[in-house]
Parts: sequence; C-alpha cells; structure tokens
Amino acid sequence: MKEVVYINTDSITVNNDLKYPIDSLNSVLRYHLLNFNGDNNYPLGTERKWISINVDESKKIDDTKILLLKIIDEVNSIESNGDFGFMFENSGLIEVVEE
Repeated sequence: MKEVVYINTDSITVNNDLKYPIDSLNSVLRYHLLNFNGDNNYPLGTERKWISINVDESKKIDDTKILLLKIIDEVNSIESNGDFGFMFENSGLIEVVEE
C-alpha cells in the first residue's frame, strides 16, 4: 500500500517493506506527499495519501505527542497542497481523521 506511510516513534515504513529511521522523516514525507520523481514506492500526485501514526501502548503518551507535533511541523515545512489524511492505529483499531 504505497498510499500509506507508517510512522512509529523510532521508525518509518514505506510501501510495506522499506524501513527508514525516524530522522528521515522530512525526506520520506516530501516523497510521500509530492513525489516529483514518480518513484513507484510512493503515491502519484492524483492518489489520496495517508500518514499512519502508530499509537503504541508500550510508549508514553508524551512520545506520541512529540511524534505528532514533529510530523505536523514537517508537513507544514513541505507546504503540500495534496490530498492527504491521518490515521491513528492501535492494536488493529483504526480511526481515520480527515483534514
């Protein structure tokens, strides 16, 4: 599912098998939201994009809050006008929050 980028407090997963450290957040989000090069691992400009944030019960709520704020800062710095939304995942329960 190249339409979804999965973000945890310590890692990022793209297209279900590419793994990146969390410090690659800006470049991964830039490719995910803009994909100017037409990379097949990321959605095309016309496709809906999702940012999935894993809310891990083993982590402190502050870790998830810091992650969410970091993601928002990065998305704002990219200034993407693309169609995207957030998903918060926890133990298979998915709640979709539309922007």
